[in-house]
Amino acid sequence: MLWPPKELGGYSLIIDGIASKHENFDGSGSVWKISFDSGILHRPAQNLAGNDDSCGSDCQTI
Repeated sequence: MLWPPKELGGYSLIIDGIASKHENFDGSGSVWKISFDSGILHRPAQNLAGNDDSCGSDCQTI
């Protein structure tokens, strides 16, 4: 799952997990449950050199 940053220059939240669909006991429909395995806060790193075309990032594992 991906949540975009709340403010300009902020971190996006990326979460890895497994989703499963479950039927309600009363037969009224179904729900999805997500078991999260890991996550990371990600934002592009600033290119301080000005001439480097490589893709960089400023990430924090959660």
